[in-house]
Amino acid sequence: PGVRPSTRISPALLVTYRPLLVPIKLPELSVSSFYRSLVRETDDPEARQYIVKKVSQAEWLISCIRQREETLLRCCQEILKRQLPYFRSGQALAPMTMQDIAQAVGLHTSTVSRALSGKYIQTPQGVRLLRSLFSAKLAGGEVSGVMAQQAIAVLVQQEDKHAPLSDQALAERLQAQGIDISRRTVAKYRQLLQIPSAATRR
Repeated sequence: PGVRPSTRISPALLVTYRPLLVPIKLPELSVSSFYRSLVRETDDPEARQYIVKKVSQAEWLISCIRQREETLLRCCQEILKRQLPYFRSGQALAPMTMQDIAQAVGLHTSTVSRALSGKYIQTPQGVRLLRSLFSAKLAGGEVSGVMAQQAIAVLVQQEDKHAPLSDQALAERLQAQGIDISRRTVAKYRQLLQIPSAATRR
């Protein structure tokens, strides 16, 4: 999906043309040595207890952030492996769900979802929201909804302009290509692509 020109985004990872996944480094987080020294130097037990508590909380937060970054990297490595044709040459996205990635990396689906939420990746095809790389598999096949939409767009582009293809005809053409899809689903995808009905395309 496109991003509004005025929206400033910072990709979390970069996919190079090889392709290779490269984490985009953020500033290193650490607890200031000044506060650690206060624990040793203060003579006030109450102040020492307070500082120790806050330093511990900061260390816990840093640990959580590092764990989230590690989870993000593991998930993106699996995404890269599954979507190589897209990253290499811009081919349509293969079917891939959050559950697929969660099972592959040994995490709960909700953990993967939280790790990817709001994150972007810079690819040879542009900056993409990580969630936009997921596409459900059509029932009865190995084709994603994105692939089916791309195929519909190609068929409409190549059709006889004097005898445009109906949704049923499009469904039959796609089925002949091995894409198991119903007329109703074709109509839904056609509308998503903002392609008028056959009657309007005459």
